[in-house]
Amino acid sequence: MITRARVPEEERERDGAGEVSSRKTRFFIFVDARKRMRLPDGFFGNVVAAAYAESLESDILRRPPCYAARLIRAATVNASDAFMRSLIDWLEVQKSSPDPVSAKAEHVLSVGHDVAATFWTWFGLYDVDFGWGKADLALRNAPPRHLIDGVAMMPSPDGARDMVALLNLHRDRMLRLEHDPEFRALFM
Repeated sequence: MITRARVPEEERERDGAGEVSSRKTRFFIFVDARKRMRLPDGFFGNVVAAAYAESLESDILRRPPCYAARLIRAATVNASDAFMRSLIDWLEVQKSSPDPVSAKAEHVLSVGHDVAATFWTWFGLYDVDFGWGKADLALRNAPPRHLIDGVAMMPSPDGARDMVALLNLHRDRMLRLEHDPEFRALFM
């Protein structure tokens, strides 16, 4: 559904014969690298990295959802210790480049029409007392990004069996999603 919202109808039918856009897209998944690396004893801190699945938009639109799920699963599984160490090496090389800021910017790995997903479902946000009692609703705030749409899966105040999906899409894409009959049937 999100891919349909992100690819306008006119781009899905380039030649009038229903030929679907063959642009590349990437789905970024943020992974907890602490669980994937052999870190030194006593290491303290956050280690998060982005793995990504890549496909043609046409394949995502034409194939069943399990196609995209397999790509995402493979990207997550491949975010191994070796992957993380290779990423660290790449960042070290970027630090010595004439433009070291570029290694931190989203455009480095983006192909221009991507989605980034983060999963905070394991955060115990409803177990924490912030000083005025436990939260009724806990969400994150993320500014819009120029190249990458975002999806954040958050825990629900209703318990572990439910989740809250926060969508951070460009306005035109959000409007298309709101008018998608399948999306409306499931979520509105």
